Amino acid sequence: MLRSVVREWLSWVYPFVCELCGRGGLDGCHVCPDCRGSFVPVEPPFCAVCGEPAEGSFIPSGLCRRCAVALPSFEEARAVYVNMGSLRDLLLAFKYGGAVHLAGSFAQMMAEAVLGNPHWFGGKKRLIVPVPMHRGKQARRGYNQAQELAVLLGEELGWPYAGVLKRLPDTLPQASLSREQRLRHARKIYAADEKRMKRSPVRGRDVLLVDAGDHVQGTAYGSMDEGASIIKLMNAAGYDVATPGNHEFDYGMDRAKAIMKEADFPYLSCNWVDLRTTLRVLPSVKVFVRGGRRIAFVGVTTPETFTKSTPAYFMDKAQRKYIYDIQGGEDGKKLYDAVQKAIDKAKLLADVVIGLGHLGVDPSSSPWTSEEVIAHTSGFDAFIDGHSHTVMENKQVQDASGKAVTLTQTGSYFANVGEMTIAADGTITTKLIPTHEGMDAGIAAMQTSWVNTVDDMLGEKIAVGDSDFYVSDPATGKRRIRSAETNLGDFVADGIYTYFNEVEKLHCDVAIMNGGGIRADVPAGDWTFKTCKQVSPFGNVACLMSVTGKQIQDALEFAARFAGEGGKENGGFLHVAGATYEIHTDLPNTVQTDEKNVWIGSATGTPRVQNVKIYDKASGSYLPLDPNKTYALAGMNYTLRNLGDGFAMFDGAELIKDYVSEDYLVMSSYAMMFGGAVGDGLPHLTSANSPLADYPGYLLDYENPYGAGRITIL
Repeated sequence: MLRSVVREWLSWVYPFVCELCGRGGLDGCHVCPDCRGSFVPVEPPFCAVCGEPAEGSFIPSGLCRRCAVALPSFEEARAVYVNMGSLRDLLLAFKYGGAVHLAGSFAQMMAEAVLGNPHWFGGKKRLIVPVPMHRGKQARRGYNQAQELAVLLGEELGWPYAGVLKRLPDTLPQASLSREQRLRHARKIYAADEKRMKRSPVRGRDVLLVDAGDHVQGTAYGSMDEGASIIKLMNAAGYDVATPGNHEFDYGMDRAKAIMKEADFPYLSCNWVDLRTTLRVLPSVKVFVRGGRRIAFVGVTTPETFTKSTPAYFMDKAQRKYIYDIQGGEDGKKLYDAVQKAIDKAKLLADVVIGLGHLGVDPSSSPWTSEEVIAHTSGFDAFIDGHSHTVMENKQVQDASGKAVTLTQTGSYFANVGEMTIAADGTITTKLIPTHEGMDAGIAAMQTSWVNTVDDMLGEKIAVGDSDFYVSDPATGKRRIRSAETNLGDFVADGIYTYFNEVEKLHCDVAIMNGGGIRADVPAGDWTFKTCKQVSPFGNVACLMSVTGKQIQDALEFAARFAGEGGKENGGFLHVAGATYEIHTDLPNTVQTDEKNVWIGSATGTPRVQNVKIYDKASGSYLPLDPNKTYALAGMNYTLRNLGDGFAMFDGAELIKDYVSEDYLVMSSYAMMFGGAVGDGLPHLTSANSPLADYPGYLLDYENPYGAGRITIL
């Protein structure tokens, strides 16, 4: 009440006249529009942390040089105008000259800027807490300018205000100290005022919501709008920080960067580098203050992103050189060094350092697994991981110094929610919650709306599956599609083969499909467009190329380099249509690859892949592959044109036709070409009903979970 009376009195004493030019008749502000137009706004690019304008044309890492060297103790600062000229005069008058009436004008300017930039401060309401002044200084000045401004800014924005800090007795004004001294000094002179806390209760926000990557891809719901709806949901849920996984790049580099701009939360990666500038593309560290602790997250992205996304996206437009790097190194050293530098920076700023990585623990990801990163670095207190879809609660991994680090993963598709707790004594524990209740009603409504939209778009029944189709081995439940043949692998490859031969009416000898692009088992029953989208969610498109038999041999050899008992899973394992081949696992892999696992040369020893045969429509038989003959090869542009999974042997091959149809639509078209319609009027997906059943001697066996025997592993 008293404050309102004072403000009313001030409005009479200080009528709204421009403080700079004397112009009267202003509406609620002491700076006229003309004079305000002389202020220099802080415009992008500016530092993502301190908000200071960039010295150059842009900031590739998002940080100014000072923050890149050592992050401040605060999370984010923003300024409306550059502190210079007439604005500086007004600020000095407000701060030192008794012009307390300017608080309203400054609050108005600040509020306009915040409301006009909804991504600032994570797009969330913040608690406004003024910083207490030195007692002697406030007695002489008669007011605390921070308090006056904070109250009015809270009113303008509708944000809560709480004056709950107190300044402890001290003798040194902050203005007399250097930047480093101020930081150390500040920790000793400010504290919570318990009496004020009781009068104005403040709920501490001690929870952080984080994501370890691959959130915009993997289902029809993410791929239908290239992740836009997923980011909207994450914004609404209040995510605080994330790291990019390999699938954040599935829609191309431009879209990946756009996704990260659409997010109200920062993305982190200590090892994603712009080779043109040698600077990081994203900040490596983000510090939060929660529960009285400074908690730093270090973002780490798998170097497998190159091959498990699309290598071409990381290259120049001519696809001649890489312009981005996900630092890894053939022996992992580049990755370990990048992570250690980020840890060292984080430890200067925080009490707790947590890795937020998309690395995984699969042997196929070595030497870039989270376990190896922990073992070759020191300083992590815990590590939240993704990539391998592993369910892992409180695994303890020793770091390079012998310290035990808690490693956790939640699995996939929200099967679990991970809850990491930092106890008062610093102990870190994690539990996985398989079910969660009490979903926010607004977020639930957003989710339901988008799910229903996609279901409506893709819900039409197109066929009936009379058998189960498998990604996994039905005998063990383990994923098989990336190491051996399955009936679903055959079906998808057959769909590509049939699309070119029967729909496009173009001659196609062989079709290939990478196992990593086939994502879901399909139980017997109704098939819809959504079924096909769930199997093939990536939005790749089919293409047809003219290649040599040698290039086909190289591709099959490269795809089979990890096959065999105890071998690594490989998303590039190739399923085939119109071909058969053997993999001799007793022979060593001698395929030549670079440090990013991209193919650079044929096998130097005896090939593991032998007895390759190509189906001949004229004779109805499978004939030996001729390395010098030209064949029409079909597949997804991901593999044939964009170096996906590292398939570089097709570079320079003649393109016959590209962009014929999206992956799931190719599959849908094949399903709708089957016969066997009965009372339901829908095609029935059996071997006998396939249009390929009319091809004499063509290998078909969709009833067998393990396929028709096109790939023999010896």
